[in-house]
Amino acid sequence: MKPQRNRKPKPKEVPFYDSELRELWFRGQLVKRYRQGAVDQILILQAFQELGWPAAMDDPLRKLAGRDPKEHLRQTITNLKRRLKLITFVGLGTGDRIGWKLRS
Repeated sequence: MKPQRNRKPKPKEVPFYDSELRELWFRGQLVKRYRQGAVDQILILQAFQELGWPAAMDDPLRKLAGRDPKEHLRQTITNLKRRLKLITFVGLGTGDRIGWKLRS
């Protein structure tokens, strides 16, 4: 029988979104700063922050009359991941979920 090592699990590294400063941080580095607009991107970041940065979550965007919700999420994800270096965002499932992961 092998002796058991007393190893502590590595803490989960997750981003941090500061809603007052409108800044997204990861590993002590500023990942993205919002100076204006981007309401839908901000809504996604706030939802991730409130949920403790799960690997994925349901689409938090509000449904707008005359707008395809899947296309709305897809376009918001495209805008959200623009110029990101350490992490990225991805659409999941059938177009009604969003996830984040380390950029490879």
